[in-house]
Amino acid sequence: MIKKIAGVLFLLFAFALFSEEFETDPRLHRGTLPNGLRYFILKNKKPEKKAILNLVVKAGSIEEEDGDEGIAHIIEHMAFNGTKKYKKNDMIRYLQSIGLSFGGDLNAYTSFDETVYKLLLPTDDKAKFEKGVEILREWANEVTLRKADLESEKKIILEEWRLQQGLTQRLGDIRKKALLDNTRYYDRFPIGTVESIGKATPERLRLFYDTWYNPANMAVIAIGDLDIPRTEALIKKYFSYQPRQEYKKPPVYPIHKIKDKYVVFKDPELLATVLYITRIVEGEVINTPERYRQNNIKSLLYGILNTRISNLLTEKDTPLLEGAFYSNNFNITHDMITLGIVIKEDRTKDGIELGCRILKATAEKGITQVELDLEKKNMLNSFKNLLTNKDSISHERIAQEILRHYLTGESYIGIEKEFEVFSANMESITVEDLNAYARELFSEESLYFISASDKNTTIPDEAELKTIVTGAAQKESDLDFAAKEVVLPPAVIKEGGAEKTKAGGWILSNGIRVMAKKTDFDKDRIMLRLFKKEGSSNLSYTGFLNALFAPAIISNSGVANLAPKDIESFMKGKNISLSPYIDDYEQGIEIVCDQEGLIPVLEYMTYQLREPKVDPAIFQNILSEVAENIRNRHNSPSVLYRDELTRIYSGGHERRLPLTLEELKKISPEELLRVFREQFDNFNGFDLVIVGSYDEGSLEGILKKYFASLPGGEPVEGVKELNLNIPKGIETKTLVKGIDKKATVTLIFPYNYKYGENERLLFAAFSRLLNMDLNDEIREKLGGVYAISSYVALSPNNYGENRLMIQFSCEPKRVEEIKKATVNVLKKLRGGSRIPNYKMESIYNNFNLSYRNDILRNAYWMNYYYQKFTVGDSFNIPTPAEYKKRVTGARILDLAKKAVNLNNYIDVTLLPEKEE
Repeated sequence: MIKKIAGVLFLLFAFALFSEEFETDPRLHRGTLPNGLRYFILKNKKPEKKAILNLVVKAGSIEEEDGDEGIAHIIEHMAFNGTKKYKKNDMIRYLQSIGLSFGGDLNAYTSFDETVYKLLLPTDDKAKFEKGVEILREWANEVTLRKADLESEKKIILEEWRLQQGLTQRLGDIRKKALLDNTRYYDRFPIGTVESIGKATPERLRLFYDTWYNPANMAVIAIGDLDIPRTEALIKKYFSYQPRQEYKKPPVYPIHKIKDKYVVFKDPELLATVLYITRIVEGEVINTPERYRQNNIKSLLYGILNTRISNLLTEKDTPLLEGAFYSNNFNITHDMITLGIVIKEDRTKDGIELGCRILKATAEKGITQVELDLEKKNMLNSFKNLLTNKDSISHERIAQEILRHYLTGESYIGIEKEFEVFSANMESITVEDLNAYARELFSEESLYFISASDKNTTIPDEAELKTIVTGAAQKESDLDFAAKEVVLPPAVIKEGGAEKTKAGGWILSNGIRVMAKKTDFDKDRIMLRLFKKEGSSNLSYTGFLNALFAPAIISNSGVANLAPKDIESFMKGKNISLSPYIDDYEQGIEIVCDQEGLIPVLEYMTYQLREPKVDPAIFQNILSEVAENIRNRHNSPSVLYRDELTRIYSGGHERRLPLTLEELKKISPEELLRVFREQFDNFNGFDLVIVGSYDEGSLEGILKKYFASLPGGEPVEGVKELNLNIPKGIETKTLVKGIDKKATVTLIFPYNYKYGENERLLFAAFSRLLNMDLNDEIREKLGGVYAISSYVALSPNNYGENRLMIQFSCEPKRVEEIKKATVNVLKKLRGGSRIPNYKMESIYNNFNLSYRNDILRNAYWMNYYYQKFTVGDSFNIPTPAEYKKRVTGARILDLAKKAVNLNNYIDVTLLPEKEE
């Protein structure tokens, strides 16, 4: 009796412990100022000498009054457009002058529940960092909201609204009504409406700002390579002000559970038939071990469901083209869980039924022990890799976790403690835990939403959709998701030789040149790229067509004893990815892995390169999807626009024109294999770059076994240039298609000068200068666009396709005005005699910030050695001091005058046939 009571008491005690909230990671420095503002400071390593500062306002569009829709978002814009210390665009100019990029290093967003401002600042310059904290305070309490600034900014906000219009918006509006009708969320999407934006006044903005931008409703988050006591002192210095009015706690607005709904949406611009089965569920605040365990159960189930869907896509005669099961945070209190499947247009009923049967089979028959073991292994290995590389986790990623900690009360316990809890959960979670959750989840009612082209005659109406769904629910589920662990047999390999070079690399016996750089930026991550400059350029046209599909089809067909449906199981628990490719001018294979995964991925690569295979079902499924896209591509204005842009730029080159159904008939399993083997049958002429945390002692042995053993031979011909017929004068084309409320404009200026390392640097600097001027003149002064940017391409690897490109969207009636103004900005900058000092400082400081972060990233060194192999020894990346000497204002302008010809450009515009 005593033992029994003791057992019960123990269980009650254990349950109490299990339900207690986690203790916050003691490394997270927290505090609350007397005015109620909270702050969170955490020291983090990467990127070095930088920190992210967030100002978080616990209010968004859901707090807006009727008629004020969009006002929270307008205030976010106005914060960049005038504060007590910074007039109009002075703040942006200052932040750009210290090297920050608008939209990248400084940004903001408004959602239903929060408004967040972001700054990524250098921390080794104390004055600049302090000024960043001061700017956060300016946003929090000193936004001026002047009428003239508001009227100017409204034009930009309307262009942001316009940018969101189109097919995605139409699709979203219908789903939004089906999911959120009769809730406050339905008419509180942050962008607002044309009418509410137009009616916004400084007085209404001031009322919202004073009410909700209260220090008790805000937090400052500082994550990075910073001094915690000094950062805390700065927050106290700038944020210890008295609020303008008493704190008002934001109300909580309910979201109703969905009753079964059946919605059919047809649109002339849709390319595919998609079924969404969506549930809105309450999101638990993950702050106790019990809730964390339940979250792990959900993640395991969602991973298994996605594996099941992936395996269904490999089956012969499947009605599905694509599919995924996913969950996302709708707001701070609710999650949206969706099964989305793309259905073949002639198999609509079969696809709908299969989507329902996937969920029914999971709820009724559950999952298997093998599936659970594989998914546990997968999640555990991913977490281990994250823990090993914890010093490489970015400031921004951690800031997102602290943001949720502040907004929702979700625990922040630190990655080490979280891994401890996670590992224990992986030990204890059972099949029945997942099956219980599946039964609960799939008993919820859902929105069944199907979208398709209005030309698809097989789409049911809403009554028919309901009949199909309810009929599928009543049928016995016959889906078999049996899984097995698979093992790849060791490849039989005869080693080759490797000879060290003076430069520190190797020349392998088959001719492969190797450069390797050992790094510890990530404690356990390795990147490899094996490549050759050749590609499909030397192939016949039929060979080129098959090369377009060979990598994808062969990658999905499995290797050795692995069938397509075995690939997912094989990859579980391995941090590896392997991607072969064949481009116009290059073929190769890219690999990312950890140390444990290096040998398995190289074994896999060996089979794929030596014994490629084409699975008939994979071949048919991929080509069926492509054929459907070809048949429907004329539905989409944006697709036709890209096609036309490419056609004009290439001079109608056959290899740049859209595929036709007739050309698709030239794709065959035999030709795919022939082309793939031909591209990877002689590795003399290939180069290999390896960067990361590999074991130096074993590297040479790995090179001999897995790379020197690949077939070699006499060097073969390399690149055959396509010699595109790029227009020489001014080529203008207007495409009229669709019902969007916006026009899209692309201007392409072919590069008209030589290539050189100085020219590459100068051309990129010119683009940054041009972007600043375009932003000032076209966005801010004209209010003609929400975003306008230039992009440059200059490299010998482009084989003549070097260019300056400018893109924007705007009101259709203003196209010619804005186009003319854009060319004038380019003309004025190109023809200028001097660049202002603050703009040159912006270029130098931006390069400096990028350089010191980039040299501590594996991707930087991978690109560096890739360029060394492909461009030659002339390629170099200067230090900031060298850059400043080489990139001067005079040289930038001189290069622009030679490189950009205002009498030689392509101008392609997309206009709507009618406005909706």
